[in-house]
Amino acid sequence: MGGGGQFSRLLALEVCGSAGSDCVFFGKYVDHSLKMLLQGGKKLVKRSGEREIVYNVDKFMKIESEVGITIPVSKVQKRVAEATRVRRRTLRSILKEGENVETGVAMAFSTPRKFKPKVCTKIS
Repeated sequence: MGGGGQFSRLLALEVCGSAGSDCVFFGKYVDHSLKMLLQGGKKLVKRSGEREIVYNVDKFMKIESEVGITIPVSKVQKRVAEATRVRRRTLRSILKEGENVETGVAMAFSTPRKFKPKVCTKIS
């Protein structure tokens, strides 16, 4: 997998590549990597979960730079799971969802539901 895959609701402008052509294409959904390109490539990491993953990957890379490669490079899923501190089952689920987004089956990555405790409003 490469090149993003996350879609955003953004109207984009794409100029056709043929010589002498003035055609313009407007699309409703834009690939996340294209959105980053249009925004200058900068993305803020706002959510605590994203920040934790970045920290975990950095820590994994530093350990590997000191000790050497502990997990063979050919075992991609195992390396990603270890670097991000995500269970392999969760990783496989995310990868499958990413493939669905890239192929157009799904429009965007889903957000896991938050379970809120029920509040009892009945007065006895």
